[in-house]
Amino acid sequence: MKFIIGCMSTLICLFLCTSAGFTGEYQITPPPDWVTPLPPEDPGEIPEAAVSNGSSFLLVDTQAHPTFGAGEFYKHFAEKVVNPGGIESLSQVLITFDPSYQSLAVHRIAIHRNGKILDRLDPEKISLLQREEALETQIYDGSKTFTLILDDLRVGDILEYSFTLRGANPVFGGRYYRDIGTGWRVPVHRFRHRLLWPKDRTIHIKHHGREIAVRTREIEGMKEYLFSEDHLPAIIPDSDLPPWYSPFPRLQFSEAAAWGEVARWGAELYALPEENSAALDAKIQEIRKADPTPEGRVIRALRFVQDEIRYMGIEIGPASHQPHDPSRVLQRRFGDCKDKAFLLHNIFHAMDIESRPALVHTRYRHRIRDWHPSPNAFNHVILQARVNGRTYWMDPTWSYQRGSLQHFTQPDYSMALVLDSETRELSAIQAPDDPLPDQEIEERFDLSGEPDDPVAYTIRSVYRRSRADLLRGQLDRQSTQEIEKSYLNYYAALYPDILSRESISVEDDIHTNTVTVTEKYTIPRIWQPSDTDRTVEATFQPLELYHLITLPATRRRSMPLHVNHPVRFQQTTHVDLSPDWDISPESVHIEDEAMVFDRNIRYEDRRLTISNVFRTRTDHVPAEQAAAHLANLKRLKNELGYLLYTPVEGPMMPRMEELNWTVAILAGFVLCFGLIAAHKVYRYDTGRYSPAAMDETGPKGIEGWLWLAAFAVSIKPLVHLYQMSALYPLFTLSRWNRLTAPGSEFFHPLWQPLLVYELVFNILWLVFAVLMVILFFQKRNAFPRVFIIYLVTVFILQAADLVWVRAIPSLQDTQTPADFKNLFRTAIHTTVWSLYFLKSERVKNTFIHPPPEKEAVFETRLQEA
Repeated sequence: MKFIIGCMSTLICLFLCTSAGFTGEYQITPPPDWVTPLPPEDPGEIPEAAVSNGSSFLLVDTQAHPTFGAGEFYKHFAEKVVNPGGIESLSQVLITFDPSYQSLAVHRIAIHRNGKILDRLDPEKISLLQREEALETQIYDGSKTFTLILDDLRVGDILEYSFTLRGANPVFGGRYYRDIGTGWRVPVHRFRHRLLWPKDRTIHIKHHGREIAVRTREIEGMKEYLFSEDHLPAIIPDSDLPPWYSPFPRLQFSEAAAWGEVARWGAELYALPEENSAALDAKIQEIRKADPTPEGRVIRALRFVQDEIRYMGIEIGPASHQPHDPSRVLQRRFGDCKDKAFLLHNIFHAMDIESRPALVHTRYRHRIRDWHPSPNAFNHVILQARVNGRTYWMDPTWSYQRGSLQHFTQPDYSMALVLDSETRELSAIQAPDDPLPDQEIEERFDLSGEPDDPVAYTIRSVYRRSRADLLRGQLDRQSTQEIEKSYLNYYAALYPDILSRESISVEDDIHTNTVTVTEKYTIPRIWQPSDTDRTVEATFQPLELYHLITLPATRRRSMPLHVNHPVRFQQTTHVDLSPDWDISPESVHIEDEAMVFDRNIRYEDRRLTISNVFRTRTDHVPAEQAAAHLANLKRLKNELGYLLYTPVEGPMMPRMEELNWTVAILAGFVLCFGLIAAHKVYRYDTGRYSPAAMDETGPKGIEGWLWLAAFAVSIKPLVHLYQMSALYPLFTLSRWNRLTAPGSEFFHPLWQPLLVYELVFNILWLVFAVLMVILFFQKRNAFPRVFIIYLVTVFILQAADLVWVRAIPSLQDTQTPADFKNLFRTAIHTTVWSLYFLKSERVKNTFIHPPPEKEAVFETRLQEA
């Protein structure tokens, strides 16, 4: 009983200590003596450009003393709450650290308000959370987060907090490697970084992106480096940047003098164990016996590590860079890139296959050449192997990779640091260049029957290299039914009534790393009404290529544009026709520094063949060349679609299934509303012109300039009728779905409101154009005022229409200078006629009649006058 009571007492004490903030992992202390204080200053009025998420950064102050104890790293921040959004974004203080080698000392959490400093470092409100932010990527690093939720934060407050992290990752053996950001998406009023460094040790400093002014001096036997700058501007990156391009500047610190030093450091981490476990030795013998050739053994070992050792990393402390013992990895059947590469390296060594681990960066790739030598230049580990005199690069973390040594996909990380005592420089990763397309599609449409016959549609797609690996994984993760449904809906964006004819067929050639997928569909009605009433059309679109070619959100660029590279794509479309057609051959060639596109169309023996070949040349386009490249991409997308037209006898009436009932009902409501509004306007009496005010000697009647006005008013309804007939095809059910259904290749969220806008105002314009004719020829006193309002409204809505259309990327190319000239002419037309109807004596003496119910009274007064 005493033992149980003692245990409970201990647990209660531990709980109370933790809740009060007293743990071995963090403490509340004053700043270290070596820190130079830098109090935040309030700049007063904050410009709107300096506000992000409702707050503004006033101070970013970081200081490092790498040789004090195990190293101390001080951080000091201050932010001002500018609007209510800042209250939410600054409502809690979060500090993340690795308790396996770091301890946290919190110095201050305070609010500056009206000249007073309010202490908010309350131990009762502190929590330590085990927040594994990288767990979704299967990485467990054991980090913890110090959390304090703030009370009573107000607009105008300045939140200030500072802390020190003590300890350095022992994996670096006491050597200093660090990167400090010097630019962010938000502006910073004052930035400072201070480094205290022993005079007898060499530190290499490199600026990336932008240089920050530095001052040096000797202080207490140390050398002080002070980097400082005020009013750092915000950096707003362009969209679609190459992964290796970082728009944010930084400072890099490294004790390594050359890449060879980093390679030797890494090689020590990957020293092979003296012996393996019995289970690992048995596995090695199993692989050795399964294939007599080195090539076969290499592939079997690679597939075993890729497919049967799942990816998951426990990267606590030194394990961030130090791999776990291969026997342990095999026993657990999981590991991260380091563990899997080390296990494969161990297996290769036991089978007398030469291999070495290699460090790479999956994003920065070739840009690591710009780094000063440092372990921080890398984020991934692969393996270099030599088999029969040839070098191969292997990524053990890839899944579903197949192919012999001659056909498997080698990682394209550009540059690697091979971990070997003999390594002096980075090595280039040169993957073999295969001219065959990564994706090759051949599709066939059988239109050889009657025009109303269903069309057999067959697609055969061949995937090679990494595309085959990706597809293989998709096929493994999804059921056949899910895939077939997904594929069917993909094509339904172009052919809404498409039906599946057979289940998909998949052939996987694991030797050549090729996956072939065959799909068979039926399209009940491929011929659809065109924009005219005399033809129907069949559309053929290389959907894969259309979606492959994307336009970036940032068109006016100051940074390079990412190009998905390498891409080698080929699609051939065969259309069997009957009877014979008169189709001329065509060819299109579009080329620039980043890509090449060729399209060829030929027709022979009643078969139309459309060939599209696209390949990229580089992974980016410089900012100064981006505009020309984007123009080529727009032209390319416009060239992709192909239409076959055929005439029909008699007017093309839409089938009942093509009638868009939603639009029809909306049009009916709008028409009713327009007629009611027009009736109210028809009965409107301005009373502006009375018989007594008439100038009997002045001009009156529909003569002079009013003849021109009569002509303009009379043709307005015909103009609106023509415009509505031109827009009508967009409102048929098939066209409406193509433009407004999410997932359609033509979809844009602005299409539906734009179409509704066009429908509503064209109907209202037509109704009021007819009303203008009636009011004009009845010489109603309301006509001048109503006509001016009508003209101004038409101009405003026409201008809004141009702006709206410009917001939809696929319509931008349809706008021409003539559209803006027409808008300008409309403005002149509106201005001239408005002034005429306001100032003309003839107008004043002609348009004097009230509504019909007041006409008798008006005639009596007219006779009296």
